[in-house]
Amino acid sequence: MPSAKKSRNYVPEVKFQCEQCPRRCVTWENYEAHLRTHQGLKPYVCSECNRSFNRAAHFRAHVREDHGPVTLQYICSFEGCGKIFKRENTYKNHYRLKHTTVPYESRESKRYVCEDCGRTFRNVTTLKEHRYKHAPEEDYPFKCEECGKRYRSKRTYKDHQLRHSGIKNYICTYCGMKKTTQNELRAHINYHTKEKQWPCPKCPSVFNSSGNLGMHDRIVHKGIRPFTCRFCDLSFGKQDTLKHHEMRHTGEKPHGCELCGKRFIQIVALRAHMKTHKKGLALKAIIPLVTEQRFETKVESAKEVETDLELPGCSKDVSL
Repeated sequence: MPSAKKSRNYVPEVKFQCEQCPRRCVTWENYEAHLRTHQGLKPYVCSECNRSFNRAAHFRAHVREDHGPVTLQYICSFEGCGKIFKRENTYKNHYRLKHTTVPYESRESKRYVCEDCGRTFRNVTTLKEHRYKHAPEEDYPFKCEECGKRYRSKRTYKDHQLRHSGIKNYICTYCGMKKTTQNELRAHINYHTKEKQWPCPKCPSVFNSSGNLGMHDRIVHKGIRPFTCRFCDLSFGKQDTLKHHEMRHTGEKPHGCELCGKRFIQIVALRAHMKTHKKGLALKAIIPLVTEQRFETKVESAKEVETDLELPGCSKDVSL
C-alpha cells in the first residue's frame, strides 16, 4: 500500500499533448474538451437562456447557479451530450437508449421499420420523426411563427429560431466566421481542411457536407424550387437566394463599405469589394519605395505618385 507521502507527491502520467499549444492532458475526455477551445466549439447549450459552454462541468454549474434545481433537474452526464431533462425516468431512458451498449441480438429484436422505405430504427420516436420525410412540408409538426417555415424535428426547429435571433456561438478558427450550430461549423471547417468530400453521382460537382449535396440534388437535378418571387415568376431552391433576389427588385442593399460608402446586397460581395481597397492601399505603399530606389534622379515625391493612384473597382479616392 503506498504511503501518504507518496500519494501526495504523485503526479499523474500525461498521455495527451496538444499539438497547437503546450497544454498536456491526463485523460482523453479532458484532451477532447481542450481541443474544443481551439476549434471554438461549445456543444453544451442551455435551453433556458441559449448560453453555450465548452465543458459539461461548466454547463452543469451554470444550470445549478443560474436556473436552480427546480426548473432543470437532470443533465446527461455522458461526455459530449449534456441534454437536459425535467424527469428522472425520461433521463434514464435517454441514457439507456443513446449511451448504453446493447447486444446486437437485443437491438435487432426491437427494431421499428418504416413502411414507406424499409429503414429501421431503434425507437418509435425516431421512426415518427423519420416518417415526416415522406410527407409534404405543410404536414411538418413544428412551424416558425416568424416566417412560416416548417420542420420535422424540434432540434432543427430550434436551430432555425436561433438564426432569426442572430445567435452564432460557433466560431471558425481558420477565418473567424461565426455559425449558428455545431454541424454548420463542422461543415464550414471542412471547407478549409477538405478532409471529407461528397461528390455528386449525377454531375462533377463536389461538396463539403452531405447536406449541401442533398440541397444541390433537390435544386439542380430534381428541380425543386419552392420559394417564388413576389415581384416576378422566378422561383428558387433556397429562401436566402429568394431574399437576395427580391432585394434586386426593392433596391435594398444592407451591407455598406465603411471606406467609400458603396453598398451591396450580400456580405460576400462586400468582402470581395474590401479586398480592392486593401490591394490599392498596398500599391500606394509600394510604388513610392520603388520610385525612390529605381529613379533616384527623378524629382517626384511619394505623395504625387499616391495622388495619381486609383483604387481598382472603386470610384472614390481613399487617402492614407
